[in-house]
Amino acid sequence: MRKERGFTLIELLIVLAILAILIGIVALSVGNLRRTAMERGMQSERETVETALNAYVTLASPLVNVPNQITLTKVTTAQAWGQYLKRDTKYYYTWTGVGTAGQKVIVWDATSPAICCDMTACGDVTVASSVGTCVVGSVTYTGTVP
Repeated sequence: MRKERGFTLIELLIVLAILAILIGIVALSVGNLRRTAMERGMQSERETVETALNAYVTLASPLVNVPNQITLTKVTTAQAWGQYLKRDTKYYYTWTGVGTAGQKVIVWDATSPAICCDMTACGDVTVASSVGTCVVGSVTYTGTVP
């Protein structure tokens, strides 16, 4: 009687198939982590910018009016209300109705994947003829790309 050592070809193929499936599952979950982290960072910075805008409107003067911004712009500490920020922003912003109940501050990132976020969620950006369009839920935002 001869004792065989090692594994059969079928056993090795089954192990390789299981490993391939596990690697595929891990690759899919890691791929979404980058976008999720980016969205969370954008939401955090958007909240900081919104707070700075509100602080400026509240503390500077009751007569201060921050005009609507439809061209995507980075906010710097050199701007009048930028003094309420610790550093210049990483992302681009548009805003409307600052200091009112209908205030909207939208954060944009044109890098891949191009996304924008409002106060509720994030969505994908499409750019055509220097105008960026972003759909978040049922709301469509537009901004002029510099």
